[in-house]
This record gives sequence, structure tokens and C-alpha cells, in this order.
Amino acid sequence: MRLFLIIMILFCSVGFVEATTEESLVNDTREKKLVHIASQESAFKEVVCEKVISQIPKNTVSVSRVSLRELVKNSPQSYQAIVILNEIRAWRLNRLVRKFLRECDSLQREKIILVSTAAGIDWQTKETGIDAMTVASEMGTVDRLTKEIVKKLVILLGIE
Repeated sequence: MRLFLIIMILFCSVGFVEATTEESLVNDTREKKLVHIASQESAFKEVVCEKVISQIPKNTVSVSRVSLRELVKNSPQSYQAIVILNEIRAWRLNRLVRKFLRECDSLQREKIILVSTAAGIDWQTKETGIDAMTVASEMGTVDRLTKEIVKKLVILLGIE
């Protein structure tokens, strides 16, 4: 019994030290590219966000995810890439997205991927300097859209 306790104490001590060391390295974002994903709430956008996050290489990328309301509170300068999922209403971008884009200079705009959902996928934004696409909110398009977003992120971030 005594030997068992000693082994357990040693095992727990070693495990604790290793976990602490790994945790500090995993959470060290200085070496990672920072990606910001902002989205309106909908079942379609939720699935797309989750799939994009699951397919991004975790060893080189750190992801933060916020609502569009939180988007305007964050500085685009802190991130190497920003993905925005927005719904088109009355043929316009969401007002929070418009506000955020107004505050971005041309260099910041180059790191934005804007995905707009609209009934008519022919709609195109008038915003310039961003990578924009329009899609229908159909669950059958999730995999194709996810691959396209991840491909654009890999190119933008210069990772593989």
C-alpha cells in the first residue's frame, strides 16, 4: 500500500510538471498567427465557423471568435486575418460590419475575408480592398464554403 502511494505521488508530480510546461507553450501566442472570426448568429454560420476553426492548423494559428457586436470593439491591427460572416438585408451589409470596415485602412482591409449570405448570390459588396464572397445559407454548401475560407486563410497567413 505504501509503495502504491509513493508511486501515485511521483506519478502525479511528474504529470503536473509536464502539463504545466506544455500548457505554457500551447498558450504562448507570440509564435502563432492570430485569426479573428466574427459572425451573426444563425445555424448555417455556426456550422461554418465551427468547421473553419476545426480545420485551421492549431499549432500555428490561434483563433478568437466573437459576435458582430464585439467585432467593432476590437482593433484589426492585432490580427493577421479576420473572417466576417454577415447577412445581407435590404441589399446592404450589416451596419456593424460597415462601421468596422470604415475604420480599417487599406493594409487592414487586405487581411479581411468577408462572407455574406444573401437570397441572391449575385449580390456583391461595393467595399474594396477585401476578399469578399456571397453565398446562400444552404447546409449543402457548408463543406465547399469551409474549404474555400480555410484555403484563403492559409494563403493569407502563409501557412500550410
